[in-house]
Amino acid sequence: MLQEENTRDISRFADDFLKNELKLTGNILAEAADYITGNAQGVFVWVALVKTELHRLVETGCRNAEILQQLKDLPRDLEELYKLMLARLERGEDRDIQDGIRIFRFVLFARRPLAVAELRHALAILHSHNSSYEEFQQNITSAMARRIEHCGGNFLEVKRNFP
Repeated sequence: MLQEENTRDISRFADDFLKNELKLTGNILAEAADYITGNAQGVFVWVALVKTELHRLVETGCRNAEILQQLKDLPRDLEELYKLMLARLERGEDRDIQDGIRIFRFVLFARRPLAVAELRHALAILHSHNSSYEEFQQNITSAMARRIEHCGGNFLEVKRNFP
């Protein structure tokens, strides 16, 4: 059974990111690790998506107790978690939704993985209406990696060490 085979690896993975990345300690760490391991059903994708959700909470300044409660409120079923992520994208601001659609189009139809700089320039071109160089320069975002993650929900990932 998948769960039995992956439980130990999932436990190590969860413990590692909860401790080293999210900096949880004590009872919150133990409870979060146990919860993730107990509800993963052997599915690493679910754990990876939960990790991303928890990172989002930490970045917005949630307290440890809030993080634990939000963790427990996340769907335990992978399909339901995907629905939550899509619903969150749909509730975004129009600009975020439009950029997300554009980013997905480029990523999904590219013949190879795209560099962040390529997406940065592609979006700048799409936002430049009279195609002047000055307008193009004004539409370039310096925080494109964050923009991709924000507009792509947990569906897109920026590889930091991509060749």
